[in-house]
Amino acid sequence: MQLRIRHPALFKSVAEHLVGSSDDPHMTGRGLEGFSAQGLGNLAWSYARQAQLGADVISRDDVETIVPSSSGRLSHYITSYIDIGESLLRKLFKTIAETDLEVHGV
Repeated sequence: MQLRIRHPALFKSVAEHLVGSSDDPHMTGRGLEGFSAQGLGNLAWSYARQAQLGADVISRDDVETIVPSSSGRLSHYITSYIDIGESLLRKLFKTIAETDLEVHGV
């Protein structure tokens, strides 16, 4: 059996470090300009995987939670929004996409 460990506080801290706080528009992050196209893809994948692990843990452990049960992808998004924050997650993914277009012309 493979051990799956979630790290929501780490992912939230990394997102704030990279793109700034979603609560304070004056707090900016370090940016993503130094990332390669592969690095940006890996970053996006890691956040998607973290969300998937959150939904897996909820369904596997059959724990009581405020996250509504859902078939499909809704539980993945809700888990990430609770862990990291919806506005911060949206800001991160938007910045990943914009950086890839601006820096790498993809």
